[in-house]
Amino acid sequence: MNSDQHESTSSAAGHRLGTGMYLAVLGCAVALAAYAIAVSLPLLGDGVLFYLCMIFRTGFCDFDWARAFVAYISQWPLAASLGNGLADRSTAQLLFSAGYIVPPMVGWLIALWLHRGTMLGWLGVALFCTTYLASSLFSVGEYNLTYALAALAASVILHPMRHRLAGAVVLTIAAVVSIRSYESMALLGPALTFLIAIVLYRDYREQRTTAVQWGAAAIAVVSFCIAAAIAAGSIIDPRDPSNRGTAAQSLMIPLPQVATGFVLLALLVWCMRTKSVIRQRILVGMMSTIGATFLVLPVLWSRPMDQYYNRIIVGVTITAAIGIAGLAIWRYGMQVLAMRVQTWHVRAVLVIVATLMIPYAMQLHTVSTFFDAYHETIATRKGVIAMATTPMNAERFDRYRWRWNNPTMAFVLRTDTSQALVMNRPNKDWQPFDPQDSAQVAQRIRKLPVWYYRTGNDPR
Repeated sequence: MNSDQHESTSSAAGHRLGTGMYLAVLGCAVALAAYAIAVSLPLLGDGVLFYLCMIFRTGFCDFDWARAFVAYISQWPLAASLGNGLADRSTAQLLFSAGYIVPPMVGWLIALWLHRGTMLGWLGVALFCTTYLASSLFSVGEYNLTYALAALAASVILHPMRHRLAGAVVLTIAAVVSIRSYESMALLGPALTFLIAIVLYRDYREQRTTAVQWGAAAIAVVSFCIAAAIAAGSIIDPRDPSNRGTAAQSLMIPLPQVATGFVLLALLVWCMRTKSVIRQRILVGMMSTIGATFLVLPVLWSRPMDQYYNRIIVGVTITAAIGIAGLAIWRYGMQVLAMRVQTWHVRAVLVIVATLMIPYAMQLHTVSTFFDAYHETIATRKGVIAMATTPMNAERFDRYRWRWNNPTMAFVLRTDTSQALVMNRPNKDWQPFDPQDSAQVAQRIRKLPVWYYRTGNDPR
């Protein structure tokens, strides 16, 4: 069999294998999102403070002006329900979690569905795994929805639906919401504008542009430019000056999961560029070895606190992917998107999927165990207790704890005002309120709606 015949046979086999596996991967992503909602993942970190703020106010919580649009979307399910008389704490936590998990997942799923089974779609799956799964365990970060909107916008720009009204509507919504989303738009805005310009140029030369496409492109370009300006302003003069410190720290700490993802992506691109079957097998074998090593060394996995620090490099990665797509189209034309999928290409991407989805699922289980330990501890003990005396202080929960939010977490999770509150570790760390000050505790209890605590010594 000559090389052309083998490539044709491999392409047909890749298409048959790819269609089913592609849908299975999207199904796994949906399952992960459902599990994240079930375990109340968004309560980790800053999320518990956002949640309590919404309960206190019976509506939206204050947020950074530069990120307001994505914050409105994330908080809307719970805020709307509270405004309509919601009086059940389990439902409130479920709606809060869904608000932060569902929108970014929907954005990514639509982006990947548009290019299902194609080479671009498989590359999108690899990008999703190396970015979203490396940063979304810190699920209340506005960047999660921002990156999903960028992926959605890029997907529409590169899909034939860009010529139709449906594509124009989706692109316009993604672009307008991005105006006030996250500081990463300082990079993503110009990258998406560049991609729009390249695709328009190619379509214009081939006389394929439409009035709808021009209109949507104009709105999107203006929106992305405004978004970039707002993001740059927020970077220069942030609402919280400590953001500069965490941003700088995120560029200096080790990022083993992100680095592993980069290596796997590089090998994937190499595998897709070579026509040698032997070389493809070797490359997939190398990827499998790296993936297996990563899976058996949990110390390399990015836990929730690590994923918060991953946010900047993830944004840079998505920006680079969009820029590379634009350069490829400029160099080779739109036909570069029609590259055929071969069996080894699918297998290479599936290695990335397994390498990064399995740890994510296992860490969601650890989050569930962490919250179970919280519930059991505060339900079986009284008064104010030190974190060092609780099961949550175990080494396996390192990087799942936040140094300041333990009193608030216990305040939110307990069902009875007589149940325990937890001090931070060490006790001198900053905390929103002093759990040992009965007046401060009583003041917070009075701010809760009457349905939140059903029993106990309620000062109201």
